[in-house]
Amino acid sequence: MKHFSYVFRFKNQREGVTQVWLAEPPVHHAQGARLVSMSRSPDQQSPPDVAGNRLSYYRLEPGEAIENIYEVTVTPSIEWKSPSTLSEKEREFYLRSTTLVQITDEVRTKADEICRGLETDEAKARALFDYVRSHFRYTHPVKDWGAAPFLRTKKGDCGEFSFLYAALCRAQNIPCRTVVGAFAMGKHHAHMWNEVFLEERGWVPVDTSMAHVQKRQPWRFLFSNIRTLRPKEYFGQLENQRIIFSVESDLEPVPDYPGEQEGGGIELHIDGRKFSWGSQLLNGNIPLLQPMYFHHENPGSRGSVDDCIGDYRVQERGLRYGLQIAKRILGWMVIAAAALYWLSAWGLMSLLYCLAVIGYGLISVIRKERSLFFGAVAILFITLIVRPIILSP
Repeated sequence: MKHFSYVFRFKNQREGVTQVWLAEPPVHHAQGARLVSMSRSPDQQSPPDVAGNRLSYYRLEPGEAIENIYEVTVTPSIEWKSPSTLSEKEREFYLRSTTLVQITDEVRTKADEICRGLETDEAKARALFDYVRSHFRYTHPVKDWGAAPFLRTKKGDCGEFSFLYAALCRAQNIPCRTVVGAFAMGKHHAHMWNEVFLEERGWVPVDTSMAHVQKRQPWRFLFSNIRTLRPKEYFGQLENQRIIFSVESDLEPVPDYPGEQEGGGIELHIDGRKFSWGSQLLNGNIPLLQPMYFHHENPGSRGSVDDCIGDYRVQERGLRYGLQIAKRILGWMVIAAAALYWLSAWGLMSLLYCLAVIGYGLISVIRKERSLFFGAVAILFITLIVRPIILSP
């Protein structure tokens, strides 16, 4: 069991009223969540939906703010105890076609092509995982959201990877859902992945975008605090350094969303159609909660990112957090020592540089972050320090 701190803040910096729909961290087989403190109570809360999502609704006057602090415990994916069967209502929910998980004729044809000759759901789900992680390219930002445009352009971010994988699985009558959350890397760092339902095993985690990055673009996470897995391991495992905000897209706002309006939000394209994030809905539903959605009474002025998704932070707790801070300090020491040595040729800075690199590498190994790479780096720099001592007369 791993422990995380999740802090969500939002302040209405507009002249008029701002309404906020906030995803409460769901109680899920992958995590437990406890609200530690809140600056004010929500005006309304919705009951859990089919996927377990609960929304807190706030009506904020100008200058009014909310701050919620949660303790989240994450269960390692190999220890999940999820239901082994689904009700008819749940099965229908996780097989439906939605605005972002579009089950088009092209999606059905591609799914049939990939799964031809395969008999079990697990074999099909693995084949679809291998296809998505291998045939698409990670890019950000995205020009057009949704599974259908991603299948055509073959370029997108974690959301597009998850939408397409869900659509392909559902086209093969395999229940699959998208999961929205964030890595425990501090401010923001949103992420999306999937869970596919396999009879007798229950919900199985699948992360096609991380599998792709580790295979094709491993430098993206080289110096991060995230423990990455081998590409194929992202079918069935996670690194257990993420929390869940909500499950699935197309979420019903409770209470009802005010009248939609043109402009005032973030302009996007969803399957070729213009969409204004923060002033419109998708077929009457909120498209995603990362982790909030909003409606500004005064949409004329454009705000910051925090004005659209809130200021949220997810952080590890305990020893791992202490090691993360130490690693960050050592990283800055590496840069500072290298710069000072280059400017002054001061020998002490060369030693400090080597010691900081060794410390950075050893902490990365302890945290299981690219252990082979940073282990080799630490050994190399230990050799650079020890060798002159051994060879000295």
